[in-house]
Amino acid sequence: MPRPSAYLFYPCSRSAEDQLNALFDFVWPTAIAMWNLRWQLKGFIAEHPDATHLEISQRFISSQRINPPHKLNWANLSESQAGAWEDQTRQLARIVLINAFAVYEAFLEDLCKEVGLSGYENEHLQFPVSAPKVDRSGSHSYQDVLSSLALTPSPIITSELYPGLVGGRNNNLANLEPMMVCYRCFKEMRNAVIHGGGKVSSVYRRDAINTFVHACSPLQLGISHMTPPQVVAIGDMVQLELPFVVAFTAVLRKLIATLDAEFAKHLRAEDSLVEQWRAIFEPNVLLKLDIGRRHRQLRNRLHTMGLPEPQISTALDTLLQQKGAYQCVF
Repeated sequence: MPRPSAYLFYPCSRSAEDQLNALFDFVWPTAIAMWNLRWQLKGFIAEHPDATHLEISQRFISSQRINPPHKLNWANLSESQAGAWEDQTRQLARIVLINAFAVYEAFLEDLCKEVGLSGYENEHLQFPVSAPKVDRSGSHSYQDVLSSLALTPSPIITSELYPGLVGGRNNNLANLEPMMVCYRCFKEMRNAVIHGGGKVSSVYRRDAINTFVHACSPLQLGISHMTPPQVVAIGDMVQLELPFVVAFTAVLRKLIATLDAEFAKHLRAEDSLVEQWRAIFEPNVLLKLDIGRRHRQLRNRLHTMGLPEPQISTALDTLLQQKGAYQCVF
């Protein structure tokens, strides 16, 4: 039986999902275009083995919109078809990895702001319990942040909306620790690319990458085609393969859904719920006075907001009325 839809509570969570979708809307056509260009170049060069770089460029780069004459006319396209396809997809993998982390880290910042966290909590959310962030104030992990949030809960959202959020197909709360270990592995590979030219330069970075092998499994991550990265030593270059990085972005989506649901249990999520209501529906919403009919209207509107179907207790109904989301009429 399929799991329910990937419901998300916070706008920043939905935005992160949309940005990841947009990233792949660019990456897959790019990969297809690269593959087709390779074969077209091979065929052209086979028929015209003496063609110059300029002649090849004039044949394949004709649009002025992508080919300012003083720049791209001198692109060595013959080299692009001579190189290994695997090397080209590794470059794409770098693009995906760097941009996916940019999306996710912005999501963490915005998610923390939703519940009034303005310190280093967004950094702590990037570390597993088994390998916490260590600084002057001690050791920190995602669990510290979630434990802090649990001190100020919203009983109403926890009972009404949380079951639908935690039951969504991308939620993987039971395996949050392995997902965080996976995240840290890829984060350190990304750091090696960004800060070290792809080279593993520290013991911490080496250990974070290698921990994946014995701390994560495809079953735990919920990604059947996820394979572990190559074991690395200090001084090695990280190996980024496109299918491997694509599988990791599926883990990112699970982390987004899982953290979104846990943050939705915080008391300040009630204000976010009302803000989202007002952003979508007209001012001075009027719902039916009859409780049965009103609850049906309320379910429909929450569904329009992209939220799971609640139980609609009197408490949720009262909460939304008290916060001015709607009024009741005959």
